[in-house]
Amino acid sequence: MTNIDDIDIEKLFQEINKNCTSCTACIRCDTCKFCYMCHGCKQCLRCVDCIYCKKCLDCFDCAGLNNAQYCWNNQQLSKDEYLKRLQQHLISQNNADPYDRFINRAKMLAIRGFGRGNSILEHINLQQ
Repeated sequence: MTNIDDIDIEKLFQEINKNCTSCTACIRCDTCKFCYMCHGCKQCLRCVDCIYCKKCLDCFDCAGLNNAQYCWNNQQLSKDEYLKRLQQHLISQNNADPYDRFINRAKMLAIRGFGRGNSILEHINLQQ
């Protein structure tokens, strides 16, 4: 029996996805980078909680988009409004109950890219 502490979660998700780089908790994604909790996405960059998106950049909680950028719940935003909403979302996570804080900490780690560079959080800071 495998000890849960011995499981390399990052490696497990790398095996579930194809050609993804620095993605966390994504399933069946292909050639994505710095994404978190996406499902069935292809060639996306810095997307969070997206499903079946293709060639998207900086999208949050979107579904079925193609070649989109700065979208939130499938709503097109300006770059500044998207970055502002993302920052507000991250700040609001500090007020959650303990379980939500645990889940949101995992999201924050993914958004920060575990210090690998070109993460979503670094992208926000570079834009200011």
